[in-house]
Amino acid sequence: MIDPQRALQRIYDQMALGPRYVGSAGHAQMHALLRRWLAGADELAEQCFDERFFGQRVTCRNFRASFSGTLNERWLLGTHYDTRPWADREFDLSAQKLPVPGANDGGSGTAILAELCEELAKRRERPTLDLVFFDAEDWHEIDGKEVSLGARRYVEALAEDTRPDRVLIIDMVGGHDLMLDVDVNCQLHEPSFGWTLGVFQTGHALGLPCLSLKKPHPYKWLGCDHTPFQMAGIPTALLIDIDYPEWHTVRDLPEACDAASLQQIGKLLEALLFTGRSPAP
Repeated sequence: MIDPQRALQRIYDQMALGPRYVGSAGHAQMHALLRRWLAGADELAEQCFDERFFGQRVTCRNFRASFSGTLNERWLLGTHYDTRPWADREFDLSAQKLPVPGANDGGSGTAILAELCEELAKRRERPTLDLVFFDAEDWHEIDGKEVSLGARRYVEALAEDTRPDRVLIIDMVGGHDLMLDVDVNCQLHEPSFGWTLGVFQTGHALGLPCLSLKKPHPYKWLGCDHTPFQMAGIPTALLIDIDYPEWHTVRDLPEACDAASLQQIGKLLEALLFTGRSPAP
C-alpha cells in the first residue's frame, strides 16, 4: 500500500523546502506542498489559528484531508508537519539555536500519511478517514509554549460530525532500526489502553520488528499530538520512537531515515485499515 521509496522521496521533498518551523519561508512553502499532495481527498479543510512566537503574530494551519468509507466508523490518523526552530539537544552550544531540519521529526509522519491518499481514494471498504496534519507541535519549552498547539486547537474546535471514534498519531517513525515506544499515559484511559494494546498486538502478529517492544526501556510518559484527544475522552494510540538519536539536532536529515522503517508502518496501517479486524478500543 505504501511505497517505501516514494515515501522516502516525500521526506526529501520536504527537506528541499528547508526548515518548516512556523513563520519560516519553508513553513509557507509546506502549505502549498500539502495542498498538492492532498488534492485527491473527498474534502480538504484548513483550520487557521494565530499564535505569537517571540512577540510576532503568526498564522498557523492544520490540514484535514477526509476520505469517506463504507464502514460505520470515523478514524483520525494524525501527524505534525512543522519542525523545531532550535536544535536544543545539540552538545555544541553554538548549534543549539540552529533550526532542526526535521527529516524524521515532522517529515516521516507527513510522508506516510500523504502516501496513503491514493490508496484511500481507491479502497472504500474501511472506516471514514481523516488525515490531519497538525501545525505548531514542536515548540514545547521554547518561548513558554506547550507541545502540540495545533492538536490542542483542533480538539477545541471539534464538531460532532467530525469527532473521530479513534485516533492514531504517527511521529518520528522513519529512523534506522525503528523500535517504537508505548506511552504509558494510555493506562489512564481504558479505551486508549485497549486501542494501544490492539495496535501493538496487530504489529506483533505481522512480525514487525518495530512493534516488538524489545528495546531496553519502551514504556515512557510521553506528551504528543495524541494527548489532547485522550483528554477529550477519545481512544488514542501513538506510534513514536522517542529514542531516535538525531532527535532535536541538526543531524535529523534524510540520511538518518530508512525506507524499511517506513515500510513497516505502512504494513501496520494496511492491516488496521483494510483487514476488517480492527482492534477494539
